[in-house]
Amino acid sequence: MFGAEPSDAVHLFFKAAEAGSARALGAIGELHELGLGMEKSPKDAMVWYRRAAAAGDAESRARLGMMLINSQAVGSLEEGVELVRKAASQGNPFGQSAMGQLQLQGLGVPRDEDAAIRSLVAAAEQEVPAANRLLGKIYLEGRLVHRDPAMAATLLVEAARVGDVAAQTQLGVLYRDGEGVEPDAREAAYWFERAVERGDAEAMSSLGGLLMHGDEQIKNIDRAIELLRRAAELGQASAQFQLGQSLIEGEGVDKDPEQGMRWLRTAAASGFPQATAFMEEIRQ
Repeated sequence: MFGAEPSDAVHLFFKAAEAGSARALGAIGELHELGLGMEKSPKDAMVWYRRAAAAGDAESRARLGMMLINSQAVGSLEEGVELVRKAASQGNPFGQSAMGQLQLQGLGVPRDEDAAIRSLVAAAEQEVPAANRLLGKIYLEGRLVHRDPAMAATLLVEAARVGDVAAQTQLGVLYRDGEGVEPDAREAAYWFERAVERGDAEAMSSLGGLLMHGDEQIKNIDRAIELLRRAAELGQASAQFQLGQSLIEGEGVDKDPEQGMRWLRTAAASGFPQATAFMEEIRQ
């Protein structure tokens, strides 16, 4: 499913679903939700999750619950929370992870950070990628637990290696900055690239910056500009700033101050302070 040919998983899951596997029904929903091997379609994902939940699959119940919550449709919060709560009470790891997320935010349930940590730890022990990623972020921030970047990196690796896009991007940042791990530009580029393959704009921006300003072993200015442009067009403010700066200075691309200023203004309007500071510097 998360390998080089996710389409190979489609046939296998459909075959298992036809044989009566409720988990396979849910996996087809996940393929639709993530756009792996088939068209990305939240609507179809929810249809498959409902079928799987009706057949008794607790993970699909929790996944459906989170989709309903994130949809922000009228009445969806209450239904979504109830689905997550039921899956968590059944001991389903994804349900426990989802409940931890809700408890951290106080979304539809009372805010309870201690309970959230317990829920996430229980899910992480059963290798739920989202739980590993969230715990990694918690250890990196050091707000609810003692700050431990090395532990954060370990948890993020567990999530990243099974396809969690946000974990892949964050792990790339750790390797780029040498936080919790030895700095390694090649390893950073590897994880950024995995997230770029899944369309993550933040990873595009980070990889673009790395290839633009990295050492000679990984420097690739043409690829950097391509990635920054893709991310900028997707609305990623850091990429808009970097692309605007490159166009104004003629770094890796023909100078085009007018287009460069347009990207800088767009980044500044998104609240990116470096863009505002750079425009003020130009004016002076």
